[in-house]
Amino acid sequence: MGRPKFEVNKEQRKAIYELAKAGCTDQEIADQIGIDRVTFSKYKFTFINELKKGKEEGEPINIANVENALLRKACGYEYTEITEEPHWIKKDGYIGIDEEKKMRITKKVTKHVVPSDMAIFYYLGNRVPDRWQSVNHANLNLELGGDALEYFGKIASEIKKSDTSTD
Repeated sequence: MGRPKFEVNKEQRKAIYELAKAGCTDQEIADQIGIDRVTFSKYKFTFINELKKGKEEGEPINIANVENALLRKACGYEYTEITEEPHWIKKDGYIGIDEEKKMRITKKVTKHVVPSDMAIFYYLGNRVPDRWQSVNHANLNLELGGDALEYFGKIASEIKKSDTSTD
């Protein structure tokens, strides 16, 4: 006899659509609907419409989420870190964990994440490329009349010399 033939039911089609919309990979979708990735690939043509529609509708949302995360990292942000510990009580002469309030907040700390130089560079380099573009090493070589790496290497060695002489 052998394994039963795989058939996609209505719930799985909806799950495939939603997972594709969320930006999941084929492996992640296969895991979620309970089949092997090879089986997923083999029968992909039977639910290709759900897969395509989900990816098309989800892409703008996912891109916007990544853009927002990049901007947040470029600007820096604050968050509150909450520490919870077991709530100890004395009951009938014994010390134990309060069953009604198992955990209690013991401290809240507001932390600040500093802006990321790389995120700033990447964000501005893509949003305003005429003002924030990467250095063109070929043009730099022409302007300096030689090898830019050699030029900056000399500057770096001079800085190192001045740092060691002041110690």
